[in-house]
Amino acid sequence: LNGCGVDGAALEVANYLRSKGFDVKFIGNAPEWNYSSTLIVSRVKDTAMASRVASALKTQKMTLIINNNTLYDVTVFIGSDYKERIQ
Repeated sequence: LNGCGVDGAALEVANYLRSKGFDVKFIGNAPEWNYSSTLIVSRVKDTAMASRVASALKTQKMTLIINNNTLYDVTVFIGSDYKERIQ
């Protein structure tokens, strides 16, 4: 989810993650655009997939927030640092 407000940021990160073999199911905007750092959120108790995404995006900013949506294992909130995450 685009959390930095830069046009096309979500698509750029999604394409990068897809090139690394991840299945990106949804691209959109976060509720707010004030993320200075990219944040990886594990939506399931097993954080292995979130850890893989965090590693691919070269960040250690990861947290666990379980919700009732079983479609997504991970949500990525894209921060204004996203360019350095996808190099």
